[in-house]
Amino acid sequence: MAEFVGLLMIVLALGIGCWRFFKGRKLPGSGLALLVLACFIGVALVLNKRVSELSFGKLATLKAAVTQAQSDADQIAAVRQRVEAQAATIDLVAKESADAKRLLGELRNENAIADKKLRALEGKTSDLGQLPDGRIMTGGFVLGRASVLIDGVTNLVALFSKGKPKEAFDIARDCVRRYEESAAMTKGMQASVGDVVLSKDGVSMMYEAGAKSALMVNENEVGLKWARAGVQNDPRPEMNALLAAALIKSGRDDEAQKFIQETISKGGTNAQTFRALLEQQGILRKR
Repeated sequence: MAEFVGLLMIVLALGIGCWRFFKGRKLPGSGLALLVLACFIGVALVLNKRVSELSFGKLATLKAAVTQAQSDADQIAAVRQRVEAQAATIDLVAKESADAKRLLGELRNENAIADKKLRALEGKTSDLGQLPDGRIMTGGFVLGRASVLIDGVTNLVALFSKGKPKEAFDIARDCVRRYEESAAMTKGMQASVGDVVLSKDGVSMMYEAGAKSALMVNENEVGLKWARAGVQNDPRPEMNALLAAALIKSGRDDEAQKFIQETISKGGTNAQTFRALLEQQGILRKR
């Protein structure tokens, strides 16, 4: 609208001026000034919008440039922060890596020291071992208590007394094995303070209960073997009578008769007790 008014003012001013000029009429100074003013005003109205557009366009472009520059600055700052954070992370990782290497070196040193101590300990305890009867054997000495064997014999006697020959025989087999293996392993070795073995009476009870239970379950050869060992350990009348019975039950009658005659011929109280036991078992007839 302003452009139209400005253009109209320019046209009218120029038209009036031209008309007066062609008619040969001179314009007074005030009229000419008025027409020139009208033209300037018209020109101003026509050019006003374009100047504004130019100004505002450049201003908007400038603002856009400022905004873009600010955005770029923010992005650069963000990138810088990420770089700084990555640098800090790299430093931390490097530090942790250095610590890890240091700890690994320390662990390796400690493992080496532990291995040396372990080898030294193995050297000192290389001859340390447990015997089948429960005692400890080391450096030519035997220590401790034959707890495994003692407990086994106690259980053996208890089962035999309760009339359980099969269970007693199984326990006797294990006890005799432990006793004989331990005796073989410690042959010629010194006994130290605190060494508790199965007593002579305990060994006699083991062989006697074992031999009787073996004969009762028809393990005659085993019973005979244990009876012989029992007599060798303790040739008391009861063990001699058991050996005679085992010889007869295993079919060795001639050997049994010879053993009986030799034992009785020795005379004395033991021989009398032995004969009485055989008479009770029906092996010999009462006199």
